[in-house]
Amino acid sequence: MAKETSDPFNEAFALDGLFRTAAGNAPLCRLLDRARAEELLRHFTEAFGVSAEIRDSSGEAFAGNCQHALCQHFHGASGKTEPCCAPPEQSGAGESCDSGSHSLHTCPHGLSDARAPVSLDGENIASVRVGPFLFEPPNEQELLQRATDQGFDAGSYLLAFKSLPVVPSERLGPALRVLTGAVALAVSASLALRSEQQADFRSILDAAVAAVVGVDAQGRITLAWPIVRPASFSVTLLTSCSGRTRTL
Repeated sequence: MAKETSDPFNEAFALDGLFRTAAGNAPLCRLLDRARAEELLRHFTEAFGVSAEIRDSSGEAFAGNCQHALCQHFHGASGKTEPCCAPPEQSGAGESCDSGSHSLHTCPHGLSDARAPVSLDGENIASVRVGPFLFEPPNEQELLQRATDQGFDAGSYLLAFKSLPVVPSERLGPALRVLTGAVALAVSASLALRSEQQADFRSILDAAVAAVVGVDAQGRITLAWPIVRPASFSVTLLTSCSGRTRTL
């Protein structure tokens, strides 16, 4: 059950606990449809030729995948090169720079990726990552020598490296702006819809004769309306597990 407080029907259990209108207060999964996000990333990759992913404000993966065969089957699978494949904040390897609008990291193997925040009304709601990619075509002789030094199959290694997209530096910024703008637009539309739903639901609750309390599957109070508890009233319980209501 919900933890006891001096007044369990206080503002913490108000209507906004169910319909949150502030993007920074709601998990990304409540603001963005995951299937549509995956579709957006597929279209982005088709248009710009580079893989992309979306992460929530805490850095957890939400949609997409930037893993490449080079990282999975070569650099990340070799004891000699794997330490350099950790995220830059952990490994400290490679070169990183921050342009203000996005950050760029190039690992010791020459693979680059870029990350940019997604902001809405000044709030950081998510981030996007694109990569890995190259800024210029690889030097085949250097790759063949590296494959020999690291014990990789030269033919497979060269083929995997050639599958990396080459992204001109002047296209990177615009590509990131397209992606972050699309994510922000989708979240903005979701918030607008939720705001409409909140207004409609509030009008229903305002017209209710009994006080309404929402309870989740674990029995925790997630909504209470009205906020202030009178000395005595009947309570209608909305249970998400059964979908039924009870008046106490």
